[in-house]
Amino acid sequence: ITSDPAQDNGCRWNPDGSEVSFYSERSGKREIWVAPVGGGPATQITKGDADNYYPAWSPDGRQIAFVKVGVGIFAIPAVVPAAGGDIEPVTDGPAWYFRWLPDGKRIVFIGASERTNNIWLRTLESKQERPLTAFSGRRGSVGTWGLATDGRFVYFLWVEHRGNIWIADLVTPAR
Repeated sequence: ITSDPAQDNGCRWNPDGSEVSFYSERSGKREIWVAPVGGGPATQITKGDADNYYPAWSPDGRQIAFVKVGVGIFAIPAVVPAAGGDIEPVTDGPAWYFRWLPDGKRIVFIGASERTNNIWLRTLESKQERPLTAFSGRRGSVGTWGLATDGRFVYFLWVEHRGNIWIADLVTPAR
């Protein structure tokens, strides 16, 4: 799909399978690009003062979320229209590794910095977010994780000495 001498990483298919998003240093720093699967030139989607990683298409294919890292910026998830345009942050604080829920209205992410080792849920329209776990201060870390296909649960590995599999309910509010 791509043949540029720069290293292309983090490929993700768009929902209809016609394009892939990826990050690359083609422009001198890591930016998000989109390439048609059937061939043709790649299009640079992000342009700015930060490096951009880990693109993920929204379920409707209209937006791409990614992680922005730069001077004074520690891992902030952001979203951009799939055709390019204005970049908007999508969390209230530092985070890594996020996933869209199937409804396209919420994302789940792993907190970073002061939010390290907790999994969070963000509703995009209301801009409300809440932790799904309370592991701050506990020895260990969140390992491999994923979402249930119906978007009701997040499954994750909690790694201390050995890994244990945990589940967090994304639908029922915490008590």
